[in-house]
Amino acid sequence: MGKEQQEGLVILTPILPNQEDSLRRLLEKIDLELTTSKLIPFEKIPCVHFLRWSILPASESLHRSTRYPAQLLFSSSFDGPAESYLKSLIELASDTLLEIYAHGNGPSRSDELVSYLLAHRHRQNIFYQGHPGLPVAQILADDHLRKTIGQCCDHLAPEDRNDPLKIRQRIETCLEENPELTHSFPETIRRHREPYRIWHLILLTLTAPFWLCPALLVLILWLAFIRTSEWQDDETQYRKMDPVEFDPSLISIKKQTHTLARREDLISQNQFTHVVEIKPGVVRQITLHTILLAVNFVGQISWARKALLGISTLHFVKWVIIDKGRRLLFISNYDGSAIKYVSDFVDRSRSIPLALTAIWSNTVGFPDTRFLIFRGAAHQPSLLDFLRRYQVPAQVWFSAYPHISSSNILNSADFREGLQQPLTPDEILTWLKTL
Repeated sequence: MGKEQQEGLVILTPILPNQEDSLRRLLEKIDLELTTSKLIPFEKIPCVHFLRWSILPASESLHRSTRYPAQLLFSSSFDGPAESYLKSLIELASDTLLEIYAHGNGPSRSDELVSYLLAHRHRQNIFYQGHPGLPVAQILADDHLRKTIGQCCDHLAPEDRNDPLKIRQRIETCLEENPELTHSFPETIRRHREPYRIWHLILLTLTAPFWLCPALLVLILWLAFIRTSEWQDDETQYRKMDPVEFDPSLISIKKQTHTLARREDLISQNQFTHVVEIKPGVVRQITLHTILLAVNFVGQISWARKALLGISTLHFVKWVIIDKGRRLLFISNYDGSAIKYVSDFVDRSRSIPLALTAIWSNTVGFPDTRFLIFRGAAHQPSLLDFLRRYQVPAQVWFSAYPHISSSNILNSADFREGLQQPLTPDEILTWLKTL
């Protein structure tokens, strides 16, 4: 299997006036034909984990004298370099891609598509990977291995099912009988944490005496500014009123809640696309950029090869600042229903609601917040209302492994790694829990 690093793409391109409806019909046609692959043979792109196209409709600013034009969002998570990935996609579906981007200012020739798309690429402020270091082919092979071994173990004699050494022996016999299962084993076993991430933490600790006191002083002043800003938000008219009253285009999004729900739970996974306006002011801009930078930095240290603070339902999550710093885009792929998704954030961790509040409290329409991190996302109904209000439907959404959960991906990888090394009887018992 390849050792390509997982990457993410977020591309926003303009949509020409009066072309939005035509583009939506084309994208919905592509989505309807996902299984037949008539327009885009997604399954022939071996490196793609998830992919979506979503139309961000034109909308009015709630507090700026500006209008956001309609844009087409392309987001994908994949293995390997972005340019190679786009070339593979264009090679398989150049005509369809040209037709899609002809609704904007896209090129007329397929050899210009890569440069056009990369020119409209946005930097991901946060990119969380639920199962880093695992390419698509490895995920599919591990899942097949785990299921095959599970079937072999079903034939164990009743008296052997509580003997870890007998179980291990039966598994090794199964591998001998099915040698093709071992073809997917990588040469080296993945480590749970990259060494350079540990060095980041060590460097931060060693330099703490030099930056800790100034940082605390800045933090106190910063929180004072933030609390003043929150008080002003509470007194601002748009904060008290329904944003629909300011932007009629939001009515259609609000009414699409039931439509969005009908497109969810068709498989064991779901997607979420959310775009919201950032509050005005230098303090809010600096705060949001700083929080995103800090969360991403901490994430690079703590998210390596383990679930996000006990939440194992996430595949990929992205936060991206768009529209010249005026709006915040949130993109995720997750297991289970939307309500359970929000419930996991609020109920299964104390840290995640604080982080979500620190990020989204800098945006319009977020529930009332105190001192940047308190209240806000801790109130589940208000958080769900905020997410649904600014949710945007995805006209096209593809998953390379639609029936494999993130937790099963991690368990299958741990199971395969256990086969590649000797284990004691106690270690075998722990290892078998991943089967």
